[in-house]
Amino acid sequence: MKENNRKILILGSPGVGKTYFSNRLSEKTNIKVYHLDDYYWRENWESLTEQEWKEVQLEILSHDEFIVDGNYINSLSLRIKYTETIIYIDSTIFFAIKGVIKRTIKNFFGLENELPVAIMTSKQKKLTEKGLIPFIVYVIKYNLMIKKKVISELRRINNRNVIVLNHSELDEYLEGLN
Repeated sequence: MKENNRKILILGSPGVGKTYFSNRLSEKTNIKVYHLDDYYWRENWESLTEQEWKEVQLEILSHDEFIVDGNYINSLSLRIKYTETIIYIDSTIFFAIKGVIKRTIKNFFGLENELPVAIMTSKQKKLTEKGLIPFIVYVIKYNLMIKKKVISELRRINNRNVIVLNHSELDEYLEGLN
């Protein structure tokens, strides 16, 4: 990664390892990571209003450097405008579903904390906004429909560094950074 590419966006289906990768990338580059779920969700899975969400993102994107982890397709074009490097983590539907189930089990047993901050600090911690099965349905929908829209948008970008990695290439990419 070039030294001036310090505004980074991490995209990909839920369950493919965006959080894991962005945390490792942050450790390697000393760039602060912003997990969008931590900013979008309030207690009990209540979301920000559209205006609040835009303002939060603009605040994050105003920094000189950042790693932003998360999809939120409806506001993707806003984040792309402020980003120098976009890393899309590609995978199969089955790998993504396996990742979601694995994360859910680890969260349930307290082995991992990958829930948004507001959910972890609330009195009633639900594992997903609507439950595991509807979330898996969303993962399938993402991979069959939304992924095509994201990749189409990324193909139209000609003034940004766009990198597509599959899951097996993530560690190799991180090892290649200085």
